[in-house]
Amino acid sequence: MELKNAPLWRKEFEHDACGTGFVADISGKKSHQVVRDALVVLKRLAHRGGAGYDPDTGDGAGILIQLPDGLFRAALPFALPPAGEYGAGMFFFPRDEVSRDTCIQLVGKAANEYGFTVLGWRVVPHNLHACGTAAREAAPYVMQAFVAPARHTADIEQALYILRRVIERRADAQKAGLYVVSMSSRTIVYKGMMHAWQLEAFYPDLVDSRAESALGMIHSRFSTNTMPTWSRSQPCRMMAHNGEINTLRGAENAIKAMEGSLHGGKLKRHLKDILPVLEDGGSDSMKFDNAFEFYCRSGREMPQSLMLMMPGPWSMDKTMGETERAFYQYAACMLPPWDGPAAITFTDGELIGAVLDRNGLRPARWALSSGGLFVLASESGVLDIPPEETVRKGKLGPGQMVLLNLTTGELAEDEELKRKHCAGPYRKWLRDNCMSESALPQGRGALPADAMPTGALQQLFGYSYEDIMTTLLPMAQTGNDPIGAMGYDAALAVLAEKPQPIYNYFKQLFAQVTNPPLDAIREACVTGTDVLLGPSGDITQDSADNCRKIHLGSPVLSEETFAALRSGVDGFRAAELPILFQRERGLQNALEDLCAEASKIARAGASLLILTDRGASEEAIPLPALLAGAAVHHSLIRSGLRGSYSIIVDSYDVREVHHVCCLLGYGIKAVFPRGALKALEDMDERGLLGTTKLEKAKENLLHALTHGVLKVISKMGISCVDGYIRAQIFEAVGLSEEVVDRCFTGTVSRFGGMTFEDLERDILTRHDAALKRLGEPLPSGGRYSVRKDGEEHAYNPQIIHTLQTAVREGNYALYKEYTKLVGAARPLALRHLLGFRAGTPVPLDEVEPVERIVRRFKTGAMSYGSISSEAHECLARAM
Repeated sequence: MELKNAPLWRKEFEHDACGTGFVADISGKKSHQVVRDALVVLKRLAHRGGAGYDPDTGDGAGILIQLPDGLFRAALPFALPPAGEYGAGMFFFPRDEVSRDTCIQLVGKAANEYGFTVLGWRVVPHNLHACGTAAREAAPYVMQAFVAPARHTADIEQALYILRRVIERRADAQKAGLYVVSMSSRTIVYKGMMHAWQLEAFYPDLVDSRAESALGMIHSRFSTNTMPTWSRSQPCRMMAHNGEINTLRGAENAIKAMEGSLHGGKLKRHLKDILPVLEDGGSDSMKFDNAFEFYCRSGREMPQSLMLMMPGPWSMDKTMGETERAFYQYAACMLPPWDGPAAITFTDGELIGAVLDRNGLRPARWALSSGGLFVLASESGVLDIPPEETVRKGKLGPGQMVLLNLTTGELAEDEELKRKHCAGPYRKWLRDNCMSESALPQGRGALPADAMPTGALQQLFGYSYEDIMTTLLPMAQTGNDPIGAMGYDAALAVLAEKPQPIYNYFKQLFAQVTNPPLDAIREACVTGTDVLLGPSGDITQDSADNCRKIHLGSPVLSEETFAALRSGVDGFRAAELPILFQRERGLQNALEDLCAEASKIARAGASLLILTDRGASEEAIPLPALLAGAAVHHSLIRSGLRGSYSIIVDSYDVREVHHVCCLLGYGIKAVFPRGALKALEDMDERGLLGTTKLEKAKENLLHALTHGVLKVISKMGISCVDGYIRAQIFEAVGLSEEVVDRCFTGTVSRFGGMTFEDLERDILTRHDAALKRLGEPLPSGGRYSVRKDGEEHAYNPQIIHTLQTAVREGNYALYKEYTKLVGAARPLALRHLLGFRAGTPVPLDEVEPVERIVRRFKTGAMSYGSISSEAHECLARAM
């Protein structure tokens, strides 16, 4: 069920926080008992699922089992090839017969074109009365397709994967409304928008004694801040997920960026049929499953794919072995981590296992019985195994994995798996190709001077006295990001009278509900501020070229590091692109020119693109660094060129942690805060640094910005900076749809605001005002404290004084004066724009039955103040 015209809901919000687990016979013997046991586990994890307004409709539940070959042979009116030589696809179709026939034809045509014969269809027995009203109203028509390759194929699973992707792409293009639940020769998924205990009643197949399997992977869904749907229920095709992926947008953008240069591995011949890797509109779990399946089908083994996607804390964990560390650093060279609290169960029908994220904030406990039954779940006690029959038991720790091979009966634990799948030439490749920051060539010439002196540039870029003394000075002296009190009451950027930096239109999102933040101080061993510069690697094939990177310890660059990168490093050609524009050219045309030039540089083979506002002057107006960087980032993603290079911003504009966070969040790999460092030099000349030496002050500033970023991302439950880059974990407040769609694609924006014309007017207004103030002291600022020439605050000294005096003296007339002052204030926040809609209250007895109203009042679920006067009379009569 998709919600349309719902301004508070976005598909980006689709996250899960659930219960998952599996039951497997370690000998690989198929039986109906394994399916029954898995359903018992599912029902005992029912409390980990959720429900909405309809208590009988669950957020989702499902089970993945091996193909029940015996059941199918008994139920189908047509013959099947031997097990393993045919595939079964489970489909959710529209209930409308015409639309359903269109879907069936689409599937059949695709199958014939890609070397498969459709053996026949089966309407899956299902009981609509087993689920709630809301689920029943949204329920699809469930069917199974049975297909066989027209000729022998070496890997039927890969062929079925390609066919499924073709079907999905065509269905999306035609808006056919079908969803492929699973398509495999080994496994099948039964799932739906229901409670855990309703699944077996809904699908009679699951209680049929002929439904035999050696494994059963289950999932009970709690949709965090989301709308449940039939398709978003889990398990997915190869995994089930308990937790949330906080770096989803960053991982998604990274995959999109590398798609243009992928080799494809085993999928090379059909890569164009598969891409894009990620299905649009899926939840974080489903997109994780998309990427995981793609890596496995391209040739990687399942454990290694998961280790690449969820690497350990290679830069901070001093206890980690060097082989493991090298592999994880190699993984970081290719793609950012899928970071967040996550417990993943996974299977391909022959192997089954589970893994935890690096923080271990989701439980996964397992037990092995003397009868060969292996049980793993989000908690213990999900299946009754007598203590005397328990052979082994354990739990997964941070970053740990367990894997069961149903073919050989081997149970491999974390140490063995890491030893096997982390082995390779990665240390040598990194040593030969990955250049550390300390190895960068130094002293290749001083950085060119700006076109104007420091004081003039500070006016030009909107600095204030408050920026210097309240923000930069504490960072320079202490090495820490200054802390402000809660209760910021200055105007929102879109409502402010003075032109605002574009950074101020973005609000950082933070962890909520079931998603825990990190303690970046006490849990420092799992964090990381490392950044790897260079073109995107290729996840589909192992190569030393994937390691051709520059390894930086921080995304905030010192003068020495930036000068070295700017001058060019062997194998990493740098190209510099000014982010300046002429008044007559205009903002939108300047952005178009910038993006076009960035595309040319990408095609020319540069590894580093430096966006710089060096050269800003009376005539050359600086583009906001965030607007320019985000526009280039998304333009290159759309053109398939984003993986060609890393973007570095050299800006006078950057002077606080939020600025750095915004730039990183929108695809910038490294930031040189030129203006902040120049401000320290000016402060040193004026004696404002006190006893702090200039070099130490600069070191402190870089440290404060770096660890300020770490503090911010830890509040979102993100461990490492590389996972935060491109992740866009912001909400835009007060930017128009055209600005967001073009420059900040995918960002949540619940209402409109500043257009490109509005932004250009603000930029020119600030520029012209700055030129008039050249040679004068900086404006006071007034963001944090009320100033005469600063921003207006909701609670100014006059308002506070009036209220305090009225309370002390008990003066009601003065209190009324206070309310007038508050009411007369210009709108400064969104709540000030809210009003009451005119209309006649609807009597409550016209909305719901009187009996229910009475019951709700008697139980305290409703108060008199919440209803109209007409409803009061209705209630009085009834009671």
